[in-house]
Parts: sequence; structure tokens; C-alpha cells
Amino acid sequence: MIASLPPLHATSYATCRLVDELNEPTALLAVRRQRMNDAPWEDVAISRLGNHGWGRLLHFRQYYRRGWGNHRTQPLSPRAFEATIQFLSDGMPPSNDKKPSVFLTDRGGLELCWETSSGKAVQVEFTRDRVEYFNEATGAEGELPLSDFKQLKQILSI
Repeated sequence: MIASLPPLHATSYATCRLVDELNEPTALLAVRRQRMNDAPWEDVAISRLGNHGWGRLLHFRQYYRRGWGNHRTQPLSPRAFEATIQFLSDGMPPSNDKKPSVFLTDRGGLELCWETSSGKAVQVEFTRDRVEYFNEATGAEGELPLSDFKQLKQILSI
């Protein structure tokens, strides 16, 4: 049996608004798919973030352009993306079975949030030029240059 969705009513506000917004040239520029070779980073992302986190990362990288959300937001920074992948492969301390959550920030950075095995929160945000961190277990909070993964790993491990 094949299930189908009921037809959309053209009079619904959400449908009309969506169709109107997609007819705007600026809306089409803000959301589009890029062609890329994702193979090198996908294995790292899937192993550390799980399928859901990998999907979110892929979505942020491919579809979000300047002006997503409240129209004052930035697209994903290539530097932030590369630093996040490097952190996932080399610098992220081992964690419990829970995978980190992934968020795209208004500044075009990527934020990873997870809990340690003792239930304490850890947050790391990669921006265009630095990494900001918070470790609830130790109270450590601050920022470092993007390239300083060795110190970041020491700060985040407990």
C-alpha cells in the first residue's frame, strides 16, 4: 500500500508565504546545494557525531547561505568547518555513548555540545578565527586560536 500526503491548500498562509518567498531571487540565492567531494571528512563526522550529527553538518555546509534565519546571519565559515573536522579527528577527547550535538551559529561557526561520562556539559564553538570553549566539570571557559588543538584537548579532558 502506498500512502500519500493530502494535497496542500493554496489558501494556507504558510504555503502561500513559502511559494512567494521562493519566487524572490534573493531567497533562491540563500538556499542551494553545492557540489563537493565529501568523502574525506564524512567518515570522521559519522564516527564522532553519528548519523544525525553528520546529516546536520552536511545540511549546514550545503544549504545555508548568508541571511538564513533572521536574515542577519552568516554562512558556514570554511575555516570553522575545517577546524571542526580536525578537532573531531585529532583533538576531541573520548566521550561516553552520547554523540555531540551540532549547531550552526549566527556568526557562521559550528558549535559542538556534549556531556561527559559524569553528566557535565562541554561546549566548543569554532568560528572563523578562534575556538571558544566551556567545560562545566572544571569551570574552564575561554578562547584560543583555531590552531591550538593540543591546549584545547588538555582543557577539555578530565
